[in-house]
Amino acid sequence: KQILDVGVVRMKQHVEQGGEITYTLCTAVLSLSQVLINQNDTEGAVKWLDDPVVGIVAMVRDKAPVTDRGPFRVETYKAALRAYVGQQDLDKAEDVMKDLEEAVKQDGGAGAEERLTQIYISLGKDLEQQLEMLRSENKREEQKKVSEGFELFLTRILKRPGNTFSSLNWIAETFYNLGSGLDPGGQKLPADAEGYYKRAAEGYLSILRALKKDPAFGPADAELTINIRLA
Repeated sequence: KQILDVGVVRMKQHVEQGGEITYTLCTAVLSLSQVLINQNDTEGAVKWLDDPVVGIVAMVRDKAPVTDRGPFRVETYKAALRAYVGQQDLDKAEDVMKDLEEAVKQDGGAGAEERLTQIYISLGKDLEQQLEMLRSENKREEQKKVSEGFELFLTRILKRPGNTFSSLNWIAETFYNLGSGLDPGGQKLPADAEGYYKRAAEGYLSILRALKKDPAFGPADAELTINIRLA
């Protein structure tokens, strides 16, 4: 983290002196932001993601050619979504979620919906790992803040019209991961973990209801997959 931080600061100074913004600089900003998020420093991550000189969220939104490499744009949106939710800046988080969906649709072709689903699931896994780390370090306050931020955001997204299979599946998966992150694995399940598991089940049931009305709402094997997750 210290090496990345020093490197990004120096590269930013180079840009401020008239230097070029390179892909190396962009990847360094993304990597530093991801490290900060995993260390639960979402404030520090947002600072770099939205930096007026080297902020990569604005570059990605503007489709700067330097960001048009592999999964860079999608990974930037993923990091921004986690950082904004961690700061409970739900307006920015919702804007980034829309940007992410649009970017995947533009790049993904016929498999865009399935790819978006996998991206959302990986976000949920990242969250689960973060909560597990905080729990292992006995950082209960930080763990609670992260969980509450995602709960507020997921509830907000759930209420919006026009949700897709991918977004509903992500909501259910993330509630499940929130429950897992608070579940110590003993015989007695904590009330907060139980609450998240129940909301995950409600999410899966809402997908099954949508599939019953319109089988084309999700992928061909969606009903079987969701029933397995529900079980």
